[in-house]
Amino acid sequence: MTPKHKQRAGIGRRALLAGVGLAGPALLSSRTFAQTGGGVVIKRLDWAGVRVECGEAAAYIDAVAPQGEAHAGSEEFASTRRLKYGLVTHGHGDHFDIDFLRRMLGERGVVFCQRAVAGDIDARVLRVQPVDLWEPVFMPRSGADMVGFATPAVDGFGLAQTSWVLRCGDKRIIHCGDTVWHGEFWDIGRALGPFDVACLPINGARQNIGRFQDLGAPGVLTPQQAVAAARALGAGLIVPIHYGSTDDPNYIETPHALQQLREEARRYDIGVRALERGEEMTL
Repeated sequence: MTPKHKQRAGIGRRALLAGVGLAGPALLSSRTFAQTGGGVVIKRLDWAGVRVECGEAAAYIDAVAPQGEAHAGSEEFASTRRLKYGLVTHGHGDHFDIDFLRRMLGERGVVFCQRAVAGDIDARVLRVQPVDLWEPVFMPRSGADMVGFATPAVDGFGLAQTSWVLRCGDKRIIHCGDTVWHGEFWDIGRALGPFDVACLPINGARQNIGRFQDLGAPGVLTPQQAVAAARALGAGLIVPIHYGSTDDPNYIETPHALQQLREEARRYDIGVRALERGEEMTL
C-alpha cells in the first residue's frame, strides 16, 4: 500500500483449502484451454496493476485509476475483449478501485477475490464471486480461455491477501500484489509453476502511518527477495510492480529498487522486463 490510499477495514482471516493445490495441475490439461491466436498480452496499468488478455477474456489484476485520473475515462486501459474480469489480491486502496473496475468491466464483468476480502467489495456495484485458496476459477466458465487460482500470500500490515495465478493457454503468470516473503512460494511453484512471468512487488516498503511504525522490517518484497521468490516459483521473467511511488518521508522505499532488482536477477539468469504505464508485452 501507499500513504496516498486509505486502508480498508473488515477483512477476516484467510481460508485455506488444504490439499487442492497439489491437484491443480491435473485440472489444467492443454485440452482445457481455448487456442489464443496472437498470444497472451500483458499491459501494465498503474502502480501494481496489470491487465492480461487471452482469447476472448481480459483480466484486470489490482486495477486502480492512474493518479490524477480518478474520474477520467482511462480509455488507454479499456479492453476490446468480449469477456472482462477483475482479480483482487487484497483490500488496500492502491490495489482495489471499485469505480475504475466498474468502468473497465462494464455491467457484466465479474470480480473474483479471496472469500475473506469479499466484505470490502460493494456487491451492489460489482458482481462479486468469492473463492477459496487453490480453487480454480474459469474465465469464461464454458470456454476457460484463462484459469485463475487465488494462492497464499502474506500482507506486511496484517490484511488478508492472495497472489493470483493465471493459466492462459500454455502460459503461466503469477501476480503477487504486495506480499512479503513467505514459505508458500515453494508450494505455489511446485503445484502451479514454473512460470513464464512473475509480476512481483520490489520496493521493500516500510512506513510510519498510524499504528504501523518503521521497525526496519520491510512490509513488501525487497528487490533481493523478489528474485528469491522468482527462483522458488520457477519464474523465467520478472515484471516489477509496486515501486517508484512517492517522496513522502513516512513511506520509505528501497532506493534504486529497479537497478537492484536487475543486478540481483542477473546473478541467476532471470530476465527483468520493466513495463511503463500503458506499455504492453506479448507472450
